Amino acid sequence: MQLGRRLAKRLQAGDGTPQERCEQLFRVERFPSAVLAELFVRLHDADQYDLAVEGLLAAIRHNQAQPWMYAILPLEMKLAERPQTEIDRALLSRVDFATGDAAQVLVTASLLTRLGSWDQAIGLCRETVRHDPWQTSMWLKSRSIADRSGDASHIVWSRLGILSYVWTDDADIHHAEARETLETQLRRVRQSGPPELASEIAESIRIAKPWDLIVTAEWRGRSDIDLVVTEPDGTVCNHSKQITPSGGILAVTGGGNGNAHLEQYRCQRGLPGTYRVKVKLIRGKVTSGRVRLKVERYAGSPEAESRTINLSVGQDDAEVAISLENGRGRKQP
Repeated sequence: MQLGRRLAKRLQAGDGTPQERCEQLFRVERFPSAVLAELFVRLHDADQYDLAVEGLLAAIRHNQAQPWMYAILPLEMKLAERPQTEIDRALLSRVDFATGDAAQVLVTASLLTRLGSWDQAIGLCRETVRHDPWQTSMWLKSRSIADRSGDASHIVWSRLGILSYVWTDDADIHHAEARETLETQLRRVRQSGPPELASEIAESIRIAKPWDLIVTAEWRGRSDIDLVVTEPDGTVCNHSKQITPSGGILAVTGGGNGNAHLEQYRCQRGLPGTYRVKVKLIRGKVTSGRVRLKVERYAGSPEAESRTINLSVGQDDAEVAISLENGRGRKQP
């Protein structure tokens, strides 16, 4: 942004105190959010922390506040060695991003990253996904921030989140990268890092691998089948609701081996109880009139077990009950 760069030079070269220069600028003129972001990044990079603080305060006073300003103001105050009481007031006035606009959170996290504030940027992402973990863009942004920070704990956290909560069409690519990165981090920490961190990473990987329940419907023929799963709390996972609050996902739809068709439900940390799995014939005819249902419980753990059920489908829906006594999930409040 050329305008942001020019404004930074203008403030640095102006007459009067930093407060007077910033007051004059923001009292008279108004600027888009992107221009303001570039302005404060320029001031930060030039070590003009006092000027940045005064500029942020002036923008807020003159109704040009942006949500991200409340995130970077305490940082600039600390660098400017302002009194702790001022920093504390700025922290208390911070916008609650957790329930706000995800796009604004991404903008703020990006700006914090440009300022080199890795911990604050990751902290903002952590806070946001704690309230709503099914935000693919937030996990991918967290991955980018973590990699730039070089912090092993941030890198591991972002990849574990991707393995659990990213289920877009290209999820297989993201998951493969996440697994490879986790194993690489574990090797590095084991070689040169604290033993306790290596143990923590290994345990996190171990916990992330198992899936409490995977149900795969496979059939052949020119037909359309819907897999519908009712979870123990009564929540239904289907094509209309492909992700449930407890973590159920209608993760795979499409072709299988040869001419086979597949639909798959999976839940990493399933609620304990009974899952009612229904297979519905929408149109067409299934070869041999049967759908092969593969049920995997506790996949990836020492208690893993698998069985296959052949269901007859036609005018009536086929349904089977699956018990999950040791599900690791908890009912959402």
